Amino acid sequence: MKKMLFIFREFNDLDHMTPIIDKALELNPKETIITCINPDLDIENDSRIKYLQNKYNVELKYIYDVHCYSAALKLFSHITNRILSPKSSFKILKSLKSKFRKKLYNSWLKRKLYNTQWMESLIQDQDVGVLIVDYGSQYKFIYETISAVCRSNSIPIIGVPHGMDATVNNFVTNYANLERDPEHLEKTWGWIDSLIVASDRIKHKYSKEGLPSNKMHVLGNPRFTKAWHDKYKSIIERSSLQTRDQKLKLVFFDHGKRNRINTNNVYETLHAIDQLSFTDLIIKPHTRELLSDLRLQDIGHISNEHSINLIQWADVVINHLSSIVIDAYHLKKIFIYPNYFTDNSMIWGKYDACWEVASTDEMISAISSIQTGDYQIPYSQDSVDKLLNEQIYGNRTDTDVSLRYLNHIKSTIEI
Repeated sequence: MKKMLFIFREFNDLDHMTPIIDKALELNPKETIITCINPDLDIENDSRIKYLQNKYNVELKYIYDVHCYSAALKLFSHITNRILSPKSSFKILKSLKSKFRKKLYNSWLKRKLYNTQWMESLIQDQDVGVLIVDYGSQYKFIYETISAVCRSNSIPIIGVPHGMDATVNNFVTNYANLERDPEHLEKTWGWIDSLIVASDRIKHKYSKEGLPSNKMHVLGNPRFTKAWHDKYKSIIERSSLQTRDQKLKLVFFDHGKRNRINTNNVYETLHAIDQLSFTDLIIKPHTRELLSDLRLQDIGHISNEHSINLIQWADVVINHLSSIVIDAYHLKKIFIYPNYFTDNSMIWGKYDACWEVASTDEMISAISSIQTGDYQIPYSQDSVDKLLNEQIYGNRTDTDVSLRYLNHIKSTIEI
């Protein structure tokens, strides 16, 4: 059997690939190659990678180090990962090494070394039959080279989600909403041969933005299944969060302002919450972006603690855009959705699976009622279960979503 080559680039796509990789390694570790294409991503100190390495005794490398068949490639790998490895305890030296390393990875030399000949040789040497990437542009890193070689060798490229698209409407970013290009997803993701999506809703939505329906396959979302959620809790590092007695603990998951965020509404509401004497508020920035509004730095506490730890700590989860709220459902936390934080419409509102508020006054009223104990959660477990069934399990009865992904990926390999 030819091998599956997984290529991830950021925290989020590794988050969504890990349950698939875990299943692949469980069934046959010899068929799986795991690589990172982003040289700036720390792959040595990641709890998910450590879990895979410790459980299956597998190697995980930057893709640039997988197949160093020439002296020049070996030298480049040695310089970038040994000599310029930013592991020094001296801050200035660490910074200098990181700068030189980044320059090398952005140089003409890297482009010359990691060319089509290198990728052809890697595929033959490693006996690769299929590539798995997250949805993204082929013009980042060396995806364009990889795409060209796969196309010429009839190696399929499978796209898996780097998150769960929880927006109901199309054109969810400021730029996309301004341009309203009906073909923009095909222009961005069209180089991927087959895209796995979580639900029929997402398939229909993406088809309206240019992706051909026959390129999409509805298989659910393995990251947010209850089975993986329970396993994931044991993988992540333990929480360092402190609790202040008698305070109502709230966590807000911020999102980049490019996603049609009403930043003034966000700031004014969070500021009002922080002024309440009985609240302990934590703001979690998005993993790939800055705070939506720098004024948030002066509100509550900013934390980069793992999101699951933050949800476990909190009494109340405040969220408008992030799919991380699915973990809040699994943990049975109160979920408040401020619909006025964004101009996008969200699925939790559509399913009536949230405590929806439309103003700062409504938010403060909801929080105050929770503090006094004089409240009823205005959404049912049935509504939550319906959302999970349709959007996480793909409206199917079998719950092993990772196995579905794996079976689909393997079905594309030419024997």
